[in-house]
Amino acid sequence: MEHNEKITLLGKATHVGTHLAEVGDKTARLKAAASRAVEDAVTKAKRFAKRSRYAAEDVVEDTAQRIKHRPLRSLGLGVMAGLGTGALAVWLASHKE
Repeated sequence: MEHNEKITLLGKATHVGTHLAEVGDKTARLKAAASRAVEDAVTKAKRFAKRSRYAAEDVVEDTAQRIKHRPLRSLGLGVMAGLGTGALAVWLASHKE
């Protein structure tokens, strides 16, 4: 090989090495950003699940309290809901075709 070819080859190898180092650095930063994004999403999902559980518990407690304070009204609403559901089921079954 000639001296000029060796210098050109060495220059290209250096350029490729520098480019690979830059790509590696960008990859590391991208990996860190993706990791943070996943951690944030998991944290948000856990908070949402906890809030949803508390909300469901509140609904159950409120319902139990309303049933205790107005048992006849609760019974009436239950009967009406059952009759309405039954009537809807019969209507849907009879108008299927």
